[in-house]
Amino acid sequence: MRMYKRKIAFLSDRYSRFELTVLDYLRYHGKVVVHGELSVKGLLDDSLIVNASTLTSYNYDDGTKDVLDFVAVLTEKGVAFLANWARSDSDSLTY
Repeated sequence: MRMYKRKIAFLSDRYSRFELTVLDYLRYHGKVVVHGELSVKGLLDDSLIVNASTLTSYNYDDGTKDVLDFVAVLTEKGVAFLANWARSDSDSLTY
């Protein structure tokens, strides 16, 4: 139980509640539509998910672009992370 609580504390400090929900959803479904890359920035930065397909974006006058809606899928690193997260006997949270 202590190990489980430590994992949850680690994940809660590292990722937002929304990001954890996205990870949990992706665990059982292959993909999910996410609104805004900023909402899952931690997962993208850690390469746990990738943008498989941009659905909508906004182009600024200066040429920059924001992705508004996209299809998120797990990377190999994300799959390994979730497998490690689900293992109750693992004390490791590295990925």
